[in-house]
Amino acid sequence: MNLKCLLISILSLIFIVSLLSINSNSSYKGQIRKITYNKNIIYISLKNHDTEFILFTNELLNITQNDVVTIFGTEEIYKNQRQIVVNKMIK
Repeated sequence: MNLKCLLISILSLIFIVSLLSINSNSSYKGQIRKITYNKNIIYISLKNHDTEFILFTNELLNITQNDVVTIFGTEEIYKNQRQIVVNKMIK
């Protein structure tokens, strides 16, 4: 009986943590104002957002200035500046 309760508690905890991690992602839609490629990092600015979007990759993206994109990411604070770390982007 104790093993069953422990297993249910662990599974419940895993479920709650997974829900919290899903909720930490937000979506942002807008027109690209600026794209800056740096070593393994891409900085993206959207026209309707003051926050900088950061994508950690060394790949060239198939996006250009003025494209409309939806970005899914996690908000973080780096050197007292708010930024969004991009998890997924849809053109």
